[in-house]
Amino acid sequence: MDEQDLTSAKAKAIYKEIQDRVQEKYEFYVTNLSIAQVKQKHGNVERENYNKTKFAESLKTLQYAVNNMAQVRFKFNRYNADHELVPTSEYIHELSPYHLVVYHDNYYCIGLKKGDTRVWHYRVDLMSDVEIVLDEEGKIVPVRITDFEGLPIFNAAWNPEKYMAEHLNMAYDKPRDIRIKIKDTDYTIIHDWFGDHYEKVDEVTGADDDGNESRYDIVKVRTSPSMIVHWAMQYGNRVEIMDEEIRKRIIDESRKVVALHEAMYREISELY
Repeated sequence: MDEQDLTSAKAKAIYKEIQDRVQEKYEFYVTNLSIAQVKQKHGNVERENYNKTKFAESLKTLQYAVNNMAQVRFKFNRYNADHELVPTSEYIHELSPYHLVVYHDNYYCIGLKKGDTRVWHYRVDLMSDVEIVLDEEGKIVPVRITDFEGLPIFNAAWNPEKYMAEHLNMAYDKPRDIRIKIKDTDYTIIHDWFGDHYEKVDEVTGADDDGNESRYDIVKVRTSPSMIVHWAMQYGNRVEIMDEEIRKRIIDESRKVVALHEAMYREISELY
C-alpha cells in the first residue's frame, strides 16, 4: 500500500469514527459529505483568523515605518483556488512607504519601490513577511524621496481622498482631466467614486433610450485614463465618456469582450 492509499485509508477511518460517535450520542447518521463540509467550514474560519492576524501585524509594521520614515521589505501574494494566499514570486519587494489609505474597504500602502521612479500602491492584505529594513549597524534605512506630483510625504496639505479619486482603483498612470456625460439624476455614481472631486462644466440635451429629449450634464473629473475605460463599461449607457481617445479605447475593449463571449457561446452551442 503506497502513501496515498495510507492517507485515504486513514481519512476513511476518521470519518467512520465520527459517524459512530454521532450515531451513539445523537442517534442519527451523518454522511461523509456533511463531515467534509463541517471540516472545510472550520478550516476556512481558522485560515481567515490567521489571515486577519497576519494582516494586523503587517499593518502595524507599515504604520511604524510610515511614522518613522523607514524602508520596508515584504513578499507580495495572490489567492489561489484553495482560498490560500501564495507568493506571486520569490521576489522580495523593498519600498519607501509614504502613506496608508483605505480604498473601497482595502488598505493600501503608497510608496516608492526600490529601483523604480514611480510611486506604487500595494494592497496591505496581500503583503506578508513585512519587516523594517536595517543597515549593517542595525539602524533603520530611511525612505527615499522622489519628485512626484501629489507626494504625501512632507506635504501637510496632502488630501488622501483627492489622491484616490485621481487614481481610480489605485491605478498607477498619470491622472488627467476627463469629461463624462450623465443624467442629472445619476450624480450618486460620480460621488461614489470621486467624492466631492468633480465639477459640472456644461449642460446638453439629447434623446434618451426611448427617443425622448432629455437633459444631460457634462462633468469633469481628474483621474486615471486607463481605469476610466473599465469604470465606464460597468455602468453601460448610464455614463458616456466625452474624450475621443478614451471612447476609442472603450470601443476596442468592448469588441474584445463581445468576441470572447461569442466564441464561448459558439463552443457551447456546438456541444448541444
